[in-house]
Amino acid sequence: MDNVPIELEEAAWVDGASTLASIQKIIAPIMFPGICVVFIFTFSGSWGNFFIPYILLQTLNKLPASVTLYQFFGQHGMIIYGQLAAYSAVYAIPSIFLYILSQSYMSKGFNMAGAAKG
Repeated sequence: MDNVPIELEEAAWVDGASTLASIQKIIAPIMFPGICVVFIFTFSGSWGNFFIPYILLQTLNKLPASVTLYQFFGQHGMIIYGQLAAYSAVYAIPSIFLYILSQSYMSKGFNMAGAAKG
């Protein structure tokens, strides 16, 4: 939020915008790509969390998808590559979907980034 030029906010106030309107129309669109990046990193870190659930959780019905994916490597003494590939593809769908959804919003904040001279 510190990187958003104060001149843009002041220009909105000169044009008659209230504080809430300047946040909604000026500040939020510029900050949205950064918020998306933080959300994607947080989601990816949580979705791919492996070590803590692997150590702490003992019941099979509470294991997250990352630990279940790991169990395909040693189940029944052999690796079934077809099931492993299918489960890996299904496991990657939420991250891919999140990227596709946020991709269009990521570039909107860059349109106003050069509005103020440095």
